[in-house]
Amino acid sequence: MNIVIGVRDSARELPLEIGIDEAALVRTIEQAIASGGVVSLTDVKGDRVLVPAAAIAYVQIARKSDRRVGFAVS
Repeated sequence: MNIVIGVRDSARELPLEIGIDEAALVRTIEQAIASGGVVSLTDVKGDRVLVPAAAIAYVQIARKSDRRVGFAVS
């Protein structure tokens, strides 16, 4: 699943491809925001990202889509 985390006071976004399901992701983010803690996510390459919950502006969740290769014929 692909996600994008918007960070407050920053023009950059954090795009990640993660291997957990949507319900687990939402639960992780909600718990971190409720406790004022840190969101810790590991992407499919094994890189870990830590974001303070107070700095999260938004999280965009998109299901992984297959890449299409080829030409369209009309």
